[in-house]
Amino acid sequence: MFEAWRRIDFTSSSDVGDRLRRISRVYPQNIIDYLPSVDEYYAFSRWAYRFFYNNKGYIHLGVSDWIGYRPGPEALLDFISDHIAKNNVHSVLELGYGMGSNLSYLSGKHPDIMFVGVDRVNLPLDSNRSGENVHYVHADFEDVGRLFPGKFDLIIGIEAICYSSGLKVVDAAADALTSGGTFIVFDIYNHTDRELTEEETRARSACARSVGIDAFIDYVYAIERFSKRFEPISSADLSSNVMGSLERMENIAAFYFRHPFLARIFNRFNHFAFTRNSILGLLLPACLRNGTLCYRMDMMKLR
Repeated sequence: MFEAWRRIDFTSSSDVGDRLRRISRVYPQNIIDYLPSVDEYYAFSRWAYRFFYNNKGYIHLGVSDWIGYRPGPEALLDFISDHIAKNNVHSVLELGYGMGSNLSYLSGKHPDIMFVGVDRVNLPLDSNRSGENVHYVHADFEDVGRLFPGKFDLIIGIEAICYSSGLKVVDAAADALTSGGTFIVFDIYNHTDRELTEEETRARSACARSVGIDAFIDYVYAIERFSKRFEPISSADLSSNVMGSLERMENIAAFYFRHPFLARIFNRFNHFAFTRNSILGLLLPACLRNGTLCYRMDMMKLR
């Protein structure tokens, strides 16, 4: 069955259960349930992203077959770049800049626009510090409304707002925008219109905890939260569009869990906050396929 995972649409809980059983052969339940701090997670995962996922420092999922954009992690950035070019944007803030790769790419395409990134955990790669029109601020992005009141025409959050408890960052982003400013969010959410099985619930929880989140935000709640400060412009479910990117992670994770004895040896020499990325690689594709999680883009205008 393991050999057959690639490109199969599993809609039942049986596949998720098989993956959970394979994970349990490598990790005890207390490690699967462990919730690392965001600082701990990124401290041990930065190099892994570059080695296993993308050597340019992008730490968000790639997108393919989406309204004509080239496939890969830069598809989202090209979408944002088009918005900047078409809407007279003069200032851009990124919530959670990661390694700085997103702002480095965008600032290179728009040298006359000011770009600022806020992140309390990460530091940009040296190669991403060269742009004169990009600035990195080491701070909590939930403070951007106080730090930059009414300063930005556009705020972007790429797989970042899921780290904001109760989506407090939504109000902060609204306070940091200019009148009529735009907020663009790409993120993973809980999503289902049916009752979850016990295995699906466990899998969804394990995905969240493997990246330092207690639980992903329900998409219905996120929309309600957005609507208090923003008017919707456009929205898209990109769950199927990120599967190509996830399949590479899935295949690496499948190899890892196919050999539990070797995986346990590997774990002895590496911190589990890093090695548990394999749990996400194995479970996230299954959770997107069966609809218990979703990957969404939402573009909103300040009320």
